[in-house]
Amino acid sequence: MRSLLMLSVFLTLYACVQDEGKIDNASVDSSSGTTSGGTSTSGGTSGGAPTDPLYERQWHLNNTGQDVGSFVSTTLAIDSTPTSGIDANIEEVHDAGIFGAGIKIAVSDSGVDYSHEDLDGNDLPLEHRNYSFLDPTRWRNSEAYPSGNEAHGTAVAGIVAAEGWNDLGGRGVAPSATFGAFKFILSSTATDHLASDIDKNIDQTDGDFDVFNYSYGRAQTFFINDYDDIVDAFKDGVSTLRAGKGAVYVQSAGNESFKLVLIPNAKYAYSVGNTNMTSSLALPYKIITAAVSADGIKSSYSSPGSAIWISGLGGEGLVNVGSGRIEYFPAIYTTDIQDCSSGFSFRSFIYKLKNPFNYGYDSDLNPLCDYTNEMNGTSSAAPIVSGVVGLMLQANRDLTWRDVKYILAATARVIDNDFAFPDVRNELTHPNPSISYVGYVYDYKWMTNAAGVLFSNWYGYGLVDADAAVTMAASWVPAPAGPLGTYVRTENGAGVWTHTSAVVVPIPENIATPASSTIAGVTSLTIEAVQVKLTTDHPNPEQLAVHLTSPLGTVSRLVLVDSGSISAGDDTYYFQSNAFLDEDSGGVWTISVYDPEDIPVEDTNGDTDFTDDGTVSPDFFKDQYIDDQGSITGWAINIHGHL
Repeated sequence: MRSLLMLSVFLTLYACVQDEGKIDNASVDSSSGTTSGGTSTSGGTSGGAPTDPLYERQWHLNNTGQDVGSFVSTTLAIDSTPTSGIDANIEEVHDAGIFGAGIKIAVSDSGVDYSHEDLDGNDLPLEHRNYSFLDPTRWRNSEAYPSGNEAHGTAVAGIVAAEGWNDLGGRGVAPSATFGAFKFILSSTATDHLASDIDKNIDQTDGDFDVFNYSYGRAQTFFINDYDDIVDAFKDGVSTLRAGKGAVYVQSAGNESFKLVLIPNAKYAYSVGNTNMTSSLALPYKIITAAVSADGIKSSYSSPGSAIWISGLGGEGLVNVGSGRIEYFPAIYTTDIQDCSSGFSFRSFIYKLKNPFNYGYDSDLNPLCDYTNEMNGTSSAAPIVSGVVGLMLQANRDLTWRDVKYILAATARVIDNDFAFPDVRNELTHPNPSISYVGYVYDYKWMTNAAGVLFSNWYGYGLVDADAAVTMAASWVPAPAGPLGTYVRTENGAGVWTHTSAVVVPIPENIATPASSTIAGVTSLTIEAVQVKLTTDHPNPEQLAVHLTSPLGTVSRLVLVDSGSISAGDDTYYFQSNAFLDEDSGGVWTISVYDPEDIPVEDTNGDTDFTDDGTVSPDFFKDQYIDDQGSITGWAINIHGHL
């Protein structure tokens, strides 16, 4: 743990679980990181032995290195054991009598089985919403049960607010918080969405809630072409909800870390993914959340990006480790759609040996298939953070949304860090071993900005620490009287970014020589977040790297080189960086765009090959390269902070 320097739109229906939901890790290779109303029982003291039978296996709440189940692979039995201490420090908060009482959380997802035995005491029956209807008057106060087999939202709701000390199932991070279920993703056909996408997105940012949890991302973000309307909705939420203190919006970072896929209209067989790949995640009004596994490192699937604020626990699950072997690495125990015929957990003799708990053959802990131990993804990490926010708000109801964000950053645990920056061990290479650029560092695992704040494109400020966050929250003086003062944005009252450059700068095809452009005279603020708008006429922007340098010399990688993380066909891109927290924004800012000269293209001879560990074979690429060039045609910067 370390402290910060204080005072200084289309809905792609088929992609729900792949982009932001539960990962089907049985088809994942772990080496490559790729992915094909309060309850009476939870409001009491937590003293004595835990009475929730699954609690001892919920390592994300309290990790003692406990056995979380035995599973059988193709060749051998696996006793899965997490690394002791890698948890969200929840038990200490519960022991202090903080359970999230009085906090309302919106679970905007695929709907929730709120009749579930471990959820029915905490749901808000008049606050559920169903966005399947084309008629907006039917959205609110509607039945929001999941459709068919879609258990994603039920699992998310259980992570946040499953009831505690009721002798059933497990326990939520905030077991006395109440929740409203929004049936938002997978709610209707693509055709039905066209007329009402924007209205649905705006509506699900509003209401009598303290926290909104969005465990979905790019594939469910169908408002890219209406950026300004959606930004205005979140601006309104952080300025008017909670009696002007602002709602807290938590969203998953994405599960797209190094997918071995062909990108349409791009010449790549891989995509690293990036939170800046879509403008919906590049908003300072959201807490973008990455995922960490039970051994304290980035989950294999978790997307990187400078818009990440913090990490939660996502775990892994069943993983194909090659040579026909499937191993179980701890995932999250949580609620599932009830009965053994639907949801993540169901009765299946075929899968019995792989995971008896999840497939209907654990007569002691899961006899009716009402719980799952395979929930993972950044979809799991986000509700853990949302639950922690609920605990913080019980400790101090006067916190503004900015206070919540700052406290989470100030108390986060720096993990996966055994070096002193800029130790060479901190340098990261491209996850595709076929790609290497001499003299260019792909990324750094951790960086230290000019204000002394540690930040990572992989972890944000680190792993959420509920105990430290609640402790700080309890005595924190909220803005504007407190350390964060009065909120200021450098955009004008009409939302127009005033710090701009229209200078055209050609981008050389040379990874060692970027195109650079500056904006001088930026307003002096203590930074809380930085937004960037870039326009370019480059025909293949997915191969570019984009860096932003502050007046004090801190460099943030907004987009990683050659990663396929920008979609071709557009010319304006919105990015966000959290790397400059607590720095002074006054002075000259520089954007640098790198274009590698030699870009390997798809092997059209049909001899594409993958190695056993899931990496791309050298035979995958032919000796031919893209010859393209473009320019920076303009850019702008918007600083969020305080005087």
